[in-house]
Amino acid sequence: MASHKRMNSGLIHDGAKPTKISKVHDSPTPSDALIVANTRMILSNINARISDIEQHIQELHKFINANGLTRCVPPSIQQRMNQQPNAAKVLARQIHNAAAEVYEQFSAKADRARKTGVTSDDLSSSIMDFLDEIEVVRDLSGGFPLAFDLVMTLAEHSYGGLDGGGSGYGERPSDPKVDRLTPNWL
Repeated sequence: MASHKRMNSGLIHDGAKPTKISKVHDSPTPSDALIVANTRMILSNINARISDIEQHIQELHKFINANGLTRCVPPSIQQRMNQQPNAAKVLARQIHNAAAEVYEQFSAKADRARKTGVTSDDLSSSIMDFLDEIEVVRDLSGGFPLAFDLVMTLAEHSYGGLDGGGSGYGERPSDPKVDRLTPNWL
């Protein structure tokens, strides 16, 4: 019995399995121009967003510097801020201001030394944290003379107006650390 087949069914008249015919030419394919245009638009949006983020970072850095907070930011942020052109000057000024504030607090107590028990050792110990920060200033571009001036200022602050009452051995708690810091400067 002969099989009756439709002409466009894809079946061969001898009863074999039908073959599938795909119509690729009917599916829409984007043109190269459309791909390039979409890619350019995406890249433009990404670049605009990057510019916005960089502007926000600069504004945050200005805020941090203006409020004397460079010394307090996390290391990853401080590392980026230390790459700015005036980083050594900004950080040195902030260290100087913070050291002066600590000195003023101790000076007020030094006037009543017998009642408060504040000694030059206390004052010297209070400035030790600044020495690590001074090393950072020293290593920044243009920071060497600023760091040297800071060490001299801290040396003055470490005694203050307090004569005697310290360790009595001529060595303050900050002296060994300063001694390790200064040979690199000579």
